[in-house]
Amino acid sequence: MDVRTIILETYAQILLYQDKALLSNLVFFNNIVVPLESLRSIIKVATKSNHVEILLNEDVKCCASKYNPIGKIETIKIIKDNGEVITDFKNVYIKEYNELINNYHLSLLYCIK
Repeated sequence: MDVRTIILETYAQILLYQDKALLSNLVFFNNIVVPLESLRSIIKVATKSNHVEILLNEDVKCCASKYNPIGKIETIKIIKDNGEVITDFKNVYIKEYNELINNYHLSLLYCIK
């Protein structure tokens, strides 16, 4: 499966199944916020990695509710097959990073928990 297919499926799932009140909060600065697991899958395919860790900042406030469905991404770690951990996704995978943001308008700053 390619990145484009996964992203299109993710966007379709958001439109069909997300809480309608939450939809208005899913676009930040022309980028679409996707669920954490979907973002992890997209990055795995884009970087051809088997394991991706996304760490969130749990202190972000949103939507005026007790439970915040939006998480701010602190770090995206790519773990290669040889065990090497890449903690700077933006600089090491600059082409993939820019493609996800510029071509697919995917938010790499926030995700749905």
